[in-house]
Amino acid sequence: SNDPNAYTPRISSTSHTKHAVLTSLPSLTAFFGPVSTTSQLLPQLLTFLNDRDDWELRCRLLANLPTVCGVVGRVATEQFVVPCVEMSLLEEECLVVWEGLRCLTRLVEMGLVTSRVLLNTNTSPLHVGCDPVTNDDRFEGLLQKYSSLVLHPSEFVRFGILSLIRVVCRSVGYPDDVTFVIPLLRPFLRYEPTSGQLQSSLGVNVDVNSISPKVNRSNTKVEALSEVFLPPVSWQGYNAELQRLALERHLSSTSPNKTDLPPHTDDIATNPMVSERSLGSWTSVRPKVSGTVNTDGTTIT
Repeated sequence: SNDPNAYTPRISSTSHTKHAVLTSLPSLTAFFGPVSTTSQLLPQLLTFLNDRDDWELRCRLLANLPTVCGVVGRVATEQFVVPCVEMSLLEEECLVVWEGLRCLTRLVEMGLVTSRVLLNTNTSPLHVGCDPVTNDDRFEGLLQKYSSLVLHPSEFVRFGILSLIRVVCRSVGYPDDVTFVIPLLRPFLRYEPTSGQLQSSLGVNVDVNSISPKVNRSNTKVEALSEVFLPPVSWQGYNAELQRLALERHLSSTSPNKTDLPPHTDDIATNPMVSERSLGSWTSVRPKVSGTVNTDGTTIT
């Protein structure tokens, strides 16, 4: 079918109830207030992300979480919500990953996520590199862990991460965008962008009805951000690299002294900028969308 809404997952009666709860979120948060929303409502909502049979529920929750975060505030958002949203970036369903990135983008716009969480930065040198919750010195900022998504085969995912990068750069401003953001993106850049390019329009619109982001040809700033990155890997190369990493992980668990396997196939093997570290933060299974995936990331349902 050419109708992108033709696919209908199996939804249980419990899932229908959860959908109804999400429809009433503004009223529920107003009724519970900040304290009860944080202690009672929010923990229950976050469990919706564990419903593996209903990807639409997970998408809908991610789309509505900023409404709840506006009530519970920044501290609860960073401690409880952001780690859960981060897990959605490891989903096999591309639309869930996209909604996770959109959720993070809105939270940054609302001022509910600090640069330390996003970029692993702090005004005090004593705190650089520490998890803001656990003080773990191995903490990595979200952009550091997921900037490789700019090379993802799915147009949805690429649009989502580019939107997040732009909003983060606008949030931290100059010169912090050049100082902290560009080093995280450098492995994936064709050339080093200016501060103005980092903060400019993407020149891309997402048409939900066609399940495909579309380039706005009338926007002369399309090259400002989306074109400064290396071209995305193909689905074939993406899947081959995931298989290689899975095999390498299996071999490392059985033979700790083994030699690392070389990168595998076409665009990953021939692109010196796409390293195992770059791809390592991607999901361990092939991301999918509801329908048949073309090589350019679009879908046919």
